[in-house]
Amino acid sequence: MSGYNSDYHEASERKDDALFQEFNDQTHYFPITKRNQQLSHIDYTCTDAKGRECSVELKRRQCKVGEYTHIYIEPQKFFEMLLRWMQYRIIPIYINFMKDGVLMFDLRQWENVDLKLQRVTIKNHGYSEEKQETYRYCLPTDKAIMFIKDIDGRYILKKQPCRV
Repeated sequence: MSGYNSDYHEASERKDDALFQEFNDQTHYFPITKRNQQLSHIDYTCTDAKGRECSVELKRRQCKVGEYTHIYIEPQKFFEMLLRWMQYRIIPIYINFMKDGVLMFDLRQWENVDLKLQRVTIKNHGYSEEKQETYRYCLPTDKAIMFIKDIDGRYILKKQPCRV
């Protein structure tokens, strides 16, 4: 694998932060947000509208909300967030910004589920956009809270699965 592109990762974090700010300004899902250290596995520690502490990880994807039936998550991110839930009861939230909306996963759904690792090929933009073989967990998109952007760019709640 060729050299690490730190500029890409820092710019990506800034874009994620801007999308999160826009999403949160519109939805008021997290009244209190605190940015964690850049490039950590958990982007934000937040308080949700019910007053509960949450770990929030952000991801940007270049596809539309209904384009795929699953979303990948890196195993180390998944475990770190779930561990914070099991140890400290900090709710693990994985937010995926899509071209036309947001898929938001409450990872507590998989606390007692044996997820299978899948071997996947990804295009690693942080490493000269090389294709890379790696392993990821697959989260079914039908388990996500779904927001779609309307023609004015406003996030509209479309689907909310059963809560944990």
